[in-house]
Amino acid sequence: MNRAYVKVHRYGGETIVAICDEELLGKELVHGELKIRIEEDFFGGELVEIERIADYIRNASMVNVFGNKSVNELGKIYPKLIEAAIEIGGVLHVQIFKSKKW
Repeated sequence: MNRAYVKVHRYGGETIVAICDEELLGKELVHGELKIRIEEDFFGGELVEIERIADYIRNASMVNVFGNKSVNELGKIYPKLIEAAIEIGGVLHVQIFKSKKW
């Protein structure tokens, strides 16, 4: 069963959605001198079936995603997302920013 943690943060008028594959929560990713910890405070929200993560990002201002399963799942809906993903310690990562129209 593929699952991911999803946590929704609201700051002012912005909505930030943090998503990570289930097995990544609390882990540290290392790429050269870069070290990133997938912190429970930021990512440790609701544990959902991986197919449901797209439901959470529709109204988000920003999305921060770690995990090969999660990034690939979102790539099924947004194919260009895979091209924008980077790899950190063997794990795919992508950030999505939605701009507001002026």
